[in-house]
Amino acid sequence: MKKYFIFMVLSILVFSAFPVIAQDNDAALCEKGTNLNKERKSAEAIECYQKSIELKPDHFKWLNKGAVYDAQNMFKEALACYDKAIELCRDYPNAWYNKGLALYALGRYEEAAETFKKCRSLLKLDNHEFRSVLDKTIAKAANVIKTKKSTKK
Repeated sequence: MKKYFIFMVLSILVFSAFPVIAQDNDAALCEKGTNLNKERKSAEAIECYQKSIELKPDHFKWLNKGAVYDAQNMFKEALACYDKAIELCRDYPNAWYNKGLALYALGRYEEAAETFKKCRSLLKLDNHEFRSVLDKTIAKAANVIKTKKSTKK
């Protein structure tokens, strides 16, 4: 009976520590992914973010993974990551902004403009600098759309 009790106590201790180990591993993978991305080791960075997402998905990880794809001009893959980030956190303006940039890079200007407008609606009122950049981006997308429509006539 004493051996069984010791076994149960040890089992509880080991299994209760697992989430902490997984959490530490998750944080280490994110940090490693960020460092690898800074070193321009994109494939390895994406792999780290993916492993971290598998441990504990969240919108920041999807955003970071998308940014790595963006840097490689892999805009379809980046867009899929930003969509996933938005799915996990609908009111995260950075994900909407990056999605707009990916759509713009893919030539999907009208969708990009709408996405930038959504991002703008989520921004805090005191973020004037980013609002200014966003307004210029929206205007640029609108001009491209207008130009494309006028050349089709």
